Amino acid sequence: KNMQDTVERQLAARHSLSERQAAQLQRDLDEAIATAEEIGKVRTTLLETTFYSRSRDISEVIRLHTLGELERLMKNDPETYLIGKWMIRVFLMMHDPTVDVRLK
Repeated sequence: KNMQDTVERQLAARHSLSERQAAQLQRDLDEAIATAEEIGKVRTTLLETTFYSRSRDISEVIRLHTLGELERLMKNDPETYLIGKWMIRVFLMMHDPTVDVRLK
């Protein structure tokens, strides 16, 4: 994200760039955006496949850790994680048979 912001600022100041430099910056920006989207897709897939199984794990320590990580993700990126498919996990964990997990 930082690289993308930097390149966008440089492109906004085109008056000091040659045509070749501006074209290279545009390619860099397009590549940064594509890479960020790909990382986001991989991250979501990894989280969905890992989180769902860990939130139902036999070990209450793992379930508690999983809930703590989801809390951290929700604070850092609320628009992504404050949606139904993630909130249902929180709801289910609020009804966990282990008191420590419920209290988290």
